Amino acid sequence: MWPFIALALGQAAMNYFQGRAQGNAAEQASEQQQQGVREARAYAEPLYANAQRIAAEQLAAGQAGLAPYAQQGAQGLTALTALLGLPPTAAAAPAGPGDKTKIPGTYPVTAGAPLGAAGWLGPQADATGLKPLSAVSSLAPLLNPKGPPAATQSSYVTLRAPTGQTQPVPLDQVDFYLARGATRI
Repeated sequence: MWPFIALALGQAAMNYFQGRAQGNAAEQASEQQQQGVREARAYAEPLYANAQRIAAEQLAAGQAGLAPYAQQGAQGLTALTALLGLPPTAAAAPAGPGDKTKIPGTYPVTAGAPLGAAGWLGPQADATGLKPLSAVSSLAPLLNPKGPPAATQSSYVTLRAPTGQTQPVPLDQVDFYLARGATRI
C-alpha cells in the first residue's frame, strides 16, 4: 500500500511542478508577445506618420491643381445665371476641406427637390427640373438675334431685370420674373 501512496504523492508533486512550469512558460510567452507588439509599433509608427504626411501633401497639391478649374467653373456659373436672367447671389462662405455642399457663387439646392420645384427655372420647369429650350426666354436673343417672330410680338412683354438688362419675355412667364424683381417697360 505504501508504494501506491508514494506513487500518488509522486504523481501529485510532478503535476504541481509541471503546472507551475507551464504557468511560467505562458507568462514568459505573454511578455514576449507584448514586447513584440511594442517593437512592431515602434517600427510602424514612423512609417505610418510618413505615409500620412505624403498623403496630406498629395491632397494639398491636388486641391491646388484643381483650384483654377473650380474658379473657372464658378465664373462660368455666374455668367450662366446672368445669361438666364437669374438674380446674382452673394458669394457663399468658403467651403471647408470636408464640406462638399458649398461652392462659391452658386445657388443652394433644396435637398430632394428638383430645380424646377425649387423655383429657379421658371414656371414651365417639369418634375425633373428641366425646361424646354423654347421656354428659356433669356436664350432667345442667342437663338434668334432679331428677336421673336413678328407674328408673335404681341405675346411678348419687354421686362427690365434688376441687373438692368432688358429683353422680351413670353406672357406666361411675366409673373415669374416680376416676382423676382423685374419691371415692365
